[in-house]
Amino acid sequence: MNFKLFNVRDVNFRELYRGSAVALGVKLGGLFLGYVFSLIIAKFYGASVLGNFLIGVTILNFLVLLSSFGMETTIVAFIAKAKAMADFTGVKRVLKEIYRIVVPLSVILLVLAFIAINYFKFYFGELNPTAIRVTNILLIAAIPFTLLRIHTNFFRGLKRILLFSVLNYLALYSFSILFLLVAPFLIDFSEDLLAVIYILAIFLSLLVSIFFVVREINGYPENEAKSYRFREQLPKYSYPILISDLLKNSRNWMVLLLVGYLMTEKDVGVIGIALKLTFAPSLLINAVNSIAMPKFSEQFSLNNIDELKKTLAESARVIFWSSFPILVGIFFFSSFILRFLGNDFNLDSVLILILMTGVFFEVISGSSSYFLQMVGKQKVNTIFLFGSNVILLGMLILLIPEYGIAGAVVSVSVSFILYSGALVIYAKYVMGFNTYYFPLKGRMKKMLRRRKG
Repeated sequence: MNFKLFNVRDVNFRELYRGSAVALGVKLGGLFLGYVFSLIIAKFYGASVLGNFLIGVTILNFLVLLSSFGMETTIVAFIAKAKAMADFTGVKRVLKEIYRIVVPLSVILLVLAFIAINYFKFYFGELNPTAIRVTNILLIAAIPFTLLRIHTNFFRGLKRILLFSVLNYLALYSFSILFLLVAPFLIDFSEDLLAVIYILAIFLSLLVSIFFVVREINGYPENEAKSYRFREQLPKYSYPILISDLLKNSRNWMVLLLVGYLMTEKDVGVIGIALKLTFAPSLLINAVNSIAMPKFSEQFSLNNIDELKKTLAESARVIFWSSFPILVGIFFFSSFILRFLGNDFNLDSVLILILMTGVFFEVISGSSSYFLQMVGKQKVNTIFLFGSNVILLGMLILLIPEYGIAGAVVSVSVSFILYSGALVIYAKYVMGFNTYYFPLKGRMKKMLRRRKG
């Protein structure tokens, strides 16, 4: 059986990856450091410490997502447009108006979160005081973390992809690992210290980003500002993006928070590591599509449908063949990795296989969700996300009390299968685009034809 992995002569393949190898490598390197950071905590300090930390980080990320109000993606579109028109004053105005929105919103949400956690015991009623204390420390970094995310995507809008990748993926975990390795030699380790290490890494990353933003803006000449009403346009543009981001990110958060609420912080650490291991291909999918997305938008807007179909096929093929070896490696080595982390991280290999099944369907679906967002079908993607999240929430509530971590694993896998399948079916039978790739597809069709014949 002869599979054609990559057609390097195809113009879509060359344009898709030309000049992006370094940026992609930086992104994957940052993701690897994130795994290393979690594995160090798990190996040397145990599942309970990792569980409390993951709960705090999950709430911090949720607060930052709300505080940014979809501006992480919005700033990319507005900055790119202003820069293309040489509207340097407009670039500065976009950044200034986003500050005016996200900073006050971050302060308000931080105060509300602190009150909800400490006075109303929102969510934390069943958890130990350590989880509350760790979360309170991490929330100190909510505003700086929001500004850091805005700054990194500012450079993405300028197409400074290497700088964007370093600030967004490498900086935070590089500083975190450095502090984590050095701090225990200077002071006794505690869960509070782990939270302090993380927020110090955020503050230092923010300072680095401020340096590059100021240097970039100071290099711009003053010119006549275009007549854009950024103050009114930015929130209108960003609000739908916020809803979509909330739905997309809430899947993992939902699992971690409900496991923590219905079980123990130790179980949060176990399921957190399992999700990180099995979802490694998802991170690679994101990396590939960060390059493919602009081409989808460009070719669709130019009504270049044939080229768009080729780009979809090429991206799906690359996603499959780059992700499949990782899935195989996870299947054979996940048990060894979990045993290496200690007795706290025992997880049945069948559960790992179930999680991998859900991820495998995401791999097969290729660039489906990103494609829909780039061709004006973001509402369809949001509807499918919402439906899969409702199913996930219902299954988690029903299955975790009865089956524990096994119930959480089945719930996650089913929701991924339904979401990926819905995207592929909509793209193919409603829009007429093949967004998925499966190497045995052609051979299976031939076998079915022979049987019918």
